[in-house]
Amino acid sequence: MTSWWAPIVAAGFGAAFGIAQDKTSVVIPHIIVGQFTWKEFNMMKFFLSALSTSLAANTLLYLASPTTRQRLTAARERNTILNRTPFGVILGASLLGSGMALAGTCPGTVFPQIGALGTIGLSVAAGGFFGVGVFALLERSLKTFVFRSVPVDTSLDKQLRVSFPLLAAPLAAVMFGGALAFEHFYPDAKVPFFATSLSALLPSLRSPAWSPIVGGIFGGLLQIPLTLFFTQSLGSSSGYVSAIAFVTGSVSPSTVRKSQVLSEKAGSNFSNWWQIPFILGSVFGAYSSSQHTAVTSTGPWPGFLGGALFAHGSLHACG
Repeated sequence: MTSWWAPIVAAGFGAAFGIAQDKTSVVIPHIIVGQFTWKEFNMMKFFLSALSTSLAANTLLYLASPTTRQRLTAARERNTILNRTPFGVILGASLLGSGMALAGTCPGTVFPQIGALGTIGLSVAAGGFFGVGVFALLERSLKTFVFRSVPVDTSLDKQLRVSFPLLAAPLAAVMFGGALAFEHFYPDAKVPFFATSLSALLPSLRSPAWSPIVGGIFGGLLQIPLTLFFTQSLGSSSGYVSAIAFVTGSVSPSTVRKSQVLSEKAGSNFSNWWQIPFILGSVFGAYSSSQHTAVTSTGPWPGFLGGALFAHGSLHACG
């Protein structure tokens, strides 16, 4: 879909994602840092339930009709046919995790964090753009150990030679079971999943807080419209690259052409920049629902460095 209202739809999906993150408190820096020290578990509950719901949704899309299967396949190929080496992925994941722990946010939460908490996330976002720029500058030097000469399809179902539903459905069940297990042993302080009535668990804009599990389900369900409308998967880390590619291309088009990472996101095709309205929508969504007060950040310089690390690392690991 490339009509004029495509960015509006993408922004709407982003707003929904921002609301889900704000309502479950996964935008709070100490909640994110606390996950790395095993003191807070909202992140694990939210993203395990989001992953399991996304896998279940993808299974339904695969089985629903040849058309939905084709769109799902196209969306998956954007993320599974990779040109990164195993070393590049491991290094990238390590940098990503280090940046998250340092900044108290991640590529997918920093913009809802700006909407919910104001200026706290600005230094992190600035660091993220800086990290992308550094990667683009070092790209030629990194090619020998980060980039593969021939892209490889890394999708697990093809590696194991099993059909997608036979692998995705059990994985979804395991991940959702993991989210429930974390909730059982570490119940949410605001909305305990097992001690709250069904009517109170249902997501509502009027509710001050949602269960992280319910918020994750809500976020994971966005995979269905994203696949059907845009043949894309849920995420926002490529938005940094799209923005840098646009700005750099306006000043020095030859620099973008020389960079594989930037050139992949250059151009007017909506698939290259759909995450920009999605990100902006997530800022508005989190802002519209935020009721957080007196939240402290990890500091502007740790935030900047953390943002640079996780954005740089995500490119090492191919997003």
